[in-house]
Amino acid sequence: MKSQFFNINFEITHSCNLKCKYCYNSTILGNSDSSRSINTIKKLYSKAKIKQLTISGGEPLLSDLLIECILHAKINGSKVAVITNATINNDNKYKELINFGVDFQITLNSINQKVYDFLSGKEGYLKNVLKNIKLILANNGRIIPTVILTKYNLSTIQDTFLFLKENNLNTIIVNRYNLSNNPHYKELTLNHNELRKGYNIIDNLAAKYGLIITSNVCTPHCIINPSDYSNIHFGLCPDDSKMKPLTVDYKGNFRLCNHSMINLGNIYNDSFEDMLYSDYSLSWISSIPDYCNDCEKYDKCKGGCKAAAEQIEGTKDKVDPIVKLNETQPLTCNIKNWG
Repeated sequence: MKSQFFNINFEITHSCNLKCKYCYNSTILGNSDSSRSINTIKKLYSKAKIKQLTISGGEPLLSDLLIECILHAKINGSKVAVITNATINNDNKYKELINFGVDFQITLNSINQKVYDFLSGKEGYLKNVLKNIKLILANNGRIIPTVILTKYNLSTIQDTFLFLKENNLNTIIVNRYNLSNNPHYKELTLNHNELRKGYNIIDNLAAKYGLIITSNVCTPHCIINPSDYSNIHFGLCPDDSKMKPLTVDYKGNFRLCNHSMINLGNIYNDSFEDMLYSDYSLSWISSIPDYCNDCEKYDKCKGGCKAAAEQIEGTKDKVDPIVKLNETQPLTCNIKNWG
């Protein structure tokens, strides 16, 4: 019998044309032989029934097998979403994806050129993103924009949201920058007061313009109390292993979460049941950080992101490292005169 999943993230390639400073996959990105991806998709569907396949990377539009993988998912009854930076100009490819009913999740952290360039690690791509957003919308494509909150784009959040509203992009994912093992995490991470300020701005914009906002990177409730932001839906890491953001890469490696770098096994060799219910996987549910002992809020937030703790602290058994940030440390941005 096939395993059943609500969603699987499929990393079709680890190649990318940007060098985003906030990328949680920065340690595994690089040139990759994504020719293996179609065989992995076929193997995945031979073992699982998937309601939605979310194709990510790397940058999925760099893969020559993107359409073939989408077709296989569609034939097997899955909805398909593609997470893309939308910097690659290929009108025919976007139109083809639209015709296949693919949803687009496009990261747009700022409409300010200098801010966008700095966070993406490359210069001059913002114009491509804005062009391709308009192209997709003009051809009746569906876009859910994603904004990552960092120190560098906090001051431009309002302008970015107004651009999205003007283009009728009213459903938006807003995630705080999640600490990971990349060299930029200290300079990117908002302190507690800055993070609350960012969510306050977004909450007010959502109320004013009728926006639907979700924030899916789980955050300790002692840092961000969801009840303070009535117009934002905050997600959490579910106890049910099958409902976590399960991730398969093009080689077949299987992870509990796209933010985790720990492979549970490989779908070519291991069963989903063995991987999902291993001692390691179950410990994501059973382990409670010392910091959270006797906390009445723990059942609601689980101490934040265990994958972030694993990458920064070396163990998932500690509280999300965002807790340790100084609450009042001033915003320290190395770039001046954004223009």
